[in-house]
Amino acid sequence: MLALQKHIRDGIPDQGTSSGFNSDKMRSTEKIKRVLSKNIQYYLRDRGMTIQELQEKSGLGIGTIDSVIAANTVRGITITTLQVLADALNVSPGDLVDD
Repeated sequence: MLALQKHIRDGIPDQGTSSGFNSDKMRSTEKIKRVLSKNIQYYLRDRGMTIQELQEKSGLGIGTIDSVIAANTVRGITITTLQVLADALNVSPGDLVDD
């Protein structure tokens, strides 16, 4: 309880006491990035679309799309970007993150 109070007092979000918390979260984030990448590539092939066509249809920058497809985004993507990609591929956002 004192540790939680210290985190609150210091303005630091409590991330639990488990030393594996950050590594578990990172593994989960990396898995989502890989699934998203795999699914985007699948839908591109399925629709006969190129990355350039996806860029034109979505209005996203080619660098953003390349990073998402390479599962190489620093912080992941926003819900808005996910929705824009889904709309451009004519699928639901859930289709892009479903394993």
